[in-house]
Amino acid sequence: MKFGLNTLLYAAQFTADDLHLVDKAAEFGYDGIEIPFIDLDSLDPVATRRALEAAGLGATACAVMVPGTSLISDDPGQRAAGVERLRRCVGLAAEMGADAVAGPLYAPVGQLVGRARTTDEWKWAAEGLRAAAEAAAEAGI
Repeated sequence: MKFGLNTLLYAAQFTADDLHLVDKAAEFGYDGIEIPFIDLDSLDPVATRRALEAAGLGATACAVMVPGTSLISDDPGQRAAGVERLRRCVGLAAEMGADAVAGPLYAPVGQLVGRARTTDEWKWAAEGLRAAAEAAAEAGI
């Protein structure tokens, strides 16, 4: 069994300014870190990979869906944006050397519909996750 540290314990998002958290996790004896993928443009996958390799740590990406990227939305544009975001998360995770992408993958955090899922929502979620899984398979994630 391996243990990891989610960097959200120390920073609201993970940027190049937070690379010192990799060494901190290693000093604490963790096997890896979980990096929240909130603002994808603020991530530095090359520097992160170097830091992880230097510290001997693994990584998991935590994909965070943001407003406008819901796989279960009745808006096809939001569903397409959700798939594109997950594909981008997979690519960034691979570039960083992470081995998995986890997280709440079907809708933005806190966006709850307040009722049981519909047949369409289930279908849309499955379609979006299938597309993300195909990208992950291609990337070895």
